[in-house]
Amino acid sequence: MLLVQTKEVNKWIGARQLLKDISFNIYRGNKIGFVGHNGTRETANEIWELSSNGLDCFKGIYNDFFKYKQGDFKAGQELEDELVKMKRVELLTQLEQTSDEKKIEKINTELDQLC
Repeated sequence: MLLVQTKEVNKWIGARQLLKDISFNIYRGNKIGFVGHNGTRETANEIWELSSNGLDCFKGIYNDFFKYKQGDFKAGQELEDELVKMKRVELLTQLEQTSDEKKIEKINTELDQLC
């Protein structure tokens, strides 16, 4: 049974393109992995999991993902806290770089929602 069909998928992290025009099919029971030249244990910063709920994205290294999947919610919470800190830094950087009032208002709203 076909679960996922992709055509010409592109994935970027910042200015670096990780996937270019990738097309593939995923069938029930398939195990899929994308492994870079350094492996995944400590270098992956994004893990995609295909489950019956759809495709989920986990931001972080594989070891934290594995702990989270095993029920170590503390690891998941620590990661969530770190992601909030990273998002705050990103928004503050954007705030410093803009003079557009609408963008400033939007950024301030997002910052308020992080608290």
